[in-house]
Parts: sequence; structure tokens; C-alpha cells
Amino acid sequence: MFSNRNNAARKVTSDQVAEIRRRYEKGETQGALSRAYQLSIGQIGRIVRFESWQGADAQRAPTPEELHEIALRLIKTQESVGIPPSPLDEEDDK
Repeated sequence: MFSNRNNAARKVTSDQVAEIRRRYEKGETQGALSRAYQLSIGQIGRIVRFESWQGADAQRAPTPEELHEIALRLIKTQESVGIPPSPLDEEDDK
């Protein structure tokens, strides 16, 4: 009678999740993806960080090198909008 999965609440397919991750890797913002797929920015963030959709139909987790590239892209974005670097970032440079 009851199912372990709430399929009625599912708003994206595994193909859409893969596309969201590809588009994000190419530089599209989480806000733009949120609007395109009508999902919250928080949910988009969980998808691109592999915190949700981790099952067999999800893509692999990013490598340390890919995570490093994502972090560099984030820092570059923060700099472009005037957000000062974190003191933790400065410790890494020493």
C-alpha cells in the first residue's frame, strides 16, 4: 500500500540531473539553473554537489582536481562581485 519512495514529489528526471550538472560545470549559475528547472537554488546546489541524486542513475562524484577547479571558479566569481577573500583562503597561500 505504501511505497518507500515519494515519486509524486520528484520534479526532475535523472537525465535532467545530468544536464543540470553539465550546465553548471560549463559555468551556468545556480540561480539560472533554478529558474530554468523551477527548483530552489538550495536543491540545485545539492544536485551539483552530489548531495542528492546519488543513486545508480547519478553521475560519478567529482575528482579532487575538479573540485579544485570549481573552488577556483567560485573564488573568481566572488572577486568579480566584490566579495573579499576568506581568511581561510589566505592561510592556504602561506
